[in-house]
Amino acid sequence: MRKSIIAAALLLAGNALGQQGRLVESVEVHVVNVDVVVTDRQGNRVHGLTKDDFELYEDKRPQAITNFYEVRDDARPASEAAAPPEQRQHRRFAFFIDNDSLHPYLRKEVLTSLRKFVETNFRAGDEASVISFNRAPKIVAPLMTDKATILKAIDAVGLVASPVSIKTDLARVQQGCISDLQAAKSSRLLMKVAYGNCIATVQLQTNDIAMASKRILVAVKIALATLNSGIEAKKVLVLAGARLPTMPGAELYQWANQLFTPYLKGFDRPTEQPHEDRQEDLIEEVARVANSDGVTLYLLHAPFTTDPSTVQNAQAAPDNGANFYAAAGTLDAYTTLAQMTGGIVVSRTGNFDLAFNTIASDLGSYYSLGYRPADSSAKDRDLLVKVKKGDYVVRARQTYAPKTLDEQFADRVIANVFSPTPTAEWPVVIRTGKPVPDGKNFKVPVEVTIPSTITLLPQGGNTLAGGFTVYIVVGNENGALSDVSRRPQPVTVEKAGEAELRKEPFRFTMDLTVRPGENWLSIGVLDQVASTTGLARATIVAK
Repeated sequence: MRKSIIAAALLLAGNALGQQGRLVESVEVHVVNVDVVVTDRQGNRVHGLTKDDFELYEDKRPQAITNFYEVRDDARPASEAAAPPEQRQHRRFAFFIDNDSLHPYLRKEVLTSLRKFVETNFRAGDEASVISFNRAPKIVAPLMTDKATILKAIDAVGLVASPVSIKTDLARVQQGCISDLQAAKSSRLLMKVAYGNCIATVQLQTNDIAMASKRILVAVKIALATLNSGIEAKKVLVLAGARLPTMPGAELYQWANQLFTPYLKGFDRPTEQPHEDRQEDLIEEVARVANSDGVTLYLLHAPFTTDPSTVQNAQAAPDNGANFYAAAGTLDAYTTLAQMTGGIVVSRTGNFDLAFNTIASDLGSYYSLGYRPADSSAKDRDLLVKVKKGDYVVRARQTYAPKTLDEQFADRVIANVFSPTPTAEWPVVIRTGKPVPDGKNFKVPVEVTIPSTITLLPQGGNTLAGGFTVYIVVGNENGALSDVSRRPQPVTVEKAGEAELRKEPFRFTMDLTVRPGENWLSIGVLDQVASTTGLARATIVAK
């Protein structure tokens, strides 16, 4: 008996793979590990603390610390009980370079320091991915253990064309607004009209900045997803860049208002402000996602101060503090991401080695505190860790939201797009047919073969029931990623027919619609009863 299930066509697009009904919503109550870095006020690591030296709070309520150990690379632990379990020795990195905002000179410095960090600190069993961002994320190196290939990927990022920076946004505004002001001063425009034209230019640039910021936040979420592959690990994301404003365009409005202030008075005085929403909530959401995944964020803030006016404008155009204002907004965003996840932000430094040395110190010296949440709800919780005595600085993630089994497996299916995972329990097989042009896209027949070893339970009389859910995600090297599509497949059979049912595998078929070019298809299968999983991945070249 051939068991075939047909699925509708799917499209690689922002929201093309619609969310399906989720079958698994339970959250298993387990021990939550909170990694904590403790230093004195001079930044020196504090060693030798015990469980009794710490206080841990969830939503302001004290929690019993059930698990405790200290990681200290420079000395053996005092006892075997204090030694970290083997899985905590595994480390996973994502190196995210924002080429859209980093000046080429500082990018070179960052990459040189990053290269030193990998050469010195990358050890057997570690994994790392390299991601470059130019208007969209590009997976330069998927998650891997090969140090030589990772180093080549870091070098490749440095060969990308010169990035666009915040200075270009300001320079474009300066060109347009100074031209408008000169037209008004020569009586070719009313001053109020000139100011309105200038603000229109500012609004266009602000829209571009806001869209770029949202794109990079989405890209960071994709980078976080790549770290969910495989076994439990110490997970770190390093982001180097120069632009992620909390209020997009605020510095441009400030500059334009100051430019026209000497010429417009009273009711006409220049007071326009950004109409774009502030982005603190979006930034905090990324931090909360990182905390749910157990990822610590380290931010390298590298603004570059130059005066583009002499290059792009006919006359000198001082920035009136706009560059400082823009850098401060980005520093606020980076600080939020670092503080909420227990990492650090290093800003305006000419010594990026120092930043990576701090990361290395964090990885080699920290405490792990475990506690068991009081309830199993999937709500977001605030966390706070204190040291009872001593004037110490404590860094740890500030939030935690447990994920359902469905969410955890969806994360693994997404990670499988960029970093194939060979450790799944079920041997799932994907077969794809020849892509056929379908308008601007291509339609591809796909067959997924699933072992018929699913768990079936009695369901009254002589009937057995169970089922599996197929998870489908499509992505590509440019970071485009569909939503996770879920296709629940119930299975019922009479007891007398079970042996016949299990003679052949299940076959799930669908027509997949993809964009031209190389696409990566990730399929996950989850047994709805036993929670057994299977993962498979296929490359589809549509041309």
